[in-house]
Amino acid sequence: MSVDSPYTGGHAMAGFTFEAVVADIDSSADGMTSAAETVGAADPSKDLGSIGTALAGGTSGAAATALASTWSTRFSSWSTDAEAHATARRNSAAAYTRADHEASQRLQAEAFANRGPAVQQDR
Repeated sequence: MSVDSPYTGGHAMAGFTFEAVVADIDSSADGMTSAAETVGAADPSKDLGSIGTALAGGTSGAAATALASTWSTRFSSWSTDAEAHATARRNSAAAYTRADHEASQRLQAEAFANRGPAVQQDR
């Protein structure tokens, strides 16, 4: 999708062009999904949980359990956030595609309407 606009952010900019490459947006979403899966698989909290259990009753056991809980929360959050970002990118790509389609439909309708009565009577 490419849009030429004399304005951006409230400031005049002659020749400003914006282009969204939907395939690139989709590809970046795939990368974010992969990152989410990788972060989820890298969560070391389960290993620390067993250390906390093995060292129960001591300061080290309590620290390992607390660290496991913190890491579990953070890794889960990172994974969830990355997947949400991937979903937002896919939604953005779909919105660009939909906007392009709708604009194309409007342009076709306007082109037909501007052909005049002789062309319209042929239909």
